Amino acid sequence: MWVDRSGIAAQPRSVLSSVIRPDEIRLERSPGHHRNFLECVITRRRTIAPPDVALRLATPGYLGIIAILTKSKIRWDPIAQKILDNPAAERLLGRTMRSPWRI
Repeated sequence: MWVDRSGIAAQPRSVLSSVIRPDEIRLERSPGHHRNFLECVITRRRTIAPPDVALRLATPGYLGIIAILTKSKIRWDPIAQKILDNPAAERLLGRTMRSPWRI
């Protein structure tokens, strides 16, 4: 199944017309990431797309872009969240914070 802002597609297509029964699991309907985030700030509920899940989903795309920019293979340590043995690629994971900000 593929879902993005332009629509939805599935293989097999019959999945798109199947009826979900009341006793089956349903995903929460999103008002959009920005709206959901603001509502969760106010209510203290968890966002529909939790940050830890979103990070794991976005990481391969970021690493792919870094590999293209550096024209190199990337070795990734998912525990340390670091690129191994490639300082040029590692630098592209972030940027130096402006003073007085630090982590």
